[in-house]
Amino acid sequence: MIRALGLVVVSLVAAGFAAAAPLPPPRWFAGPAIFLVGHDFTEVPPSTRRFAGKVMALGTPDAKGDLLTFGASVQEEAVPPLIAIRKAEAIARSQFVLEEVKSWRLTLVSGEHLGNAYHVAGNTATDVTVVDLYGHGPLNGLKVGDLFFVEEIYFQRRD
Repeated sequence: MIRALGLVVVSLVAAGFAAAAPLPPPRWFAGPAIFLVGHDFTEVPPSTRRFAGKVMALGTPDAKGDLLTFGASVQEEAVPPLIAIRKAEAIARSQFVLEEVKSWRLTLVSGEHLGNAYHVAGNTATDVTVVDLYGHGPLNGLKVGDLFFVEEIYFQRRD
């Protein structure tokens, strides 16, 4: 109650100062007018497209025995809630579109490779192939059930 009373007192004091010394209208103001302001009907897209996913199968190792391909299931497109409401059809699926995430960054968020990032070389509806541009090594040790997210962030070499 004391806090609410303090807010009322502060509001009254501020209103008293405003009433005591009103500011003159700006020079350009010629009289009453209607000014439309705001951000109505503005759809702000997410800054970065990203998908959450799960490893469903392990691919065939390459000639050196390194694993760079795995089967994946898309869990959802991770987008802000308001956009998800408007674009529900975009997130209600379990597969990628062919080459949809090519050149994106894939980060593993569980398992032995927790936190490791890879560059997506290509994808099919259910398989993802990566290349190691970040220096984490191959996906050896990846297990079915490991989680990842893939986001539309492109590799930039820092020399």
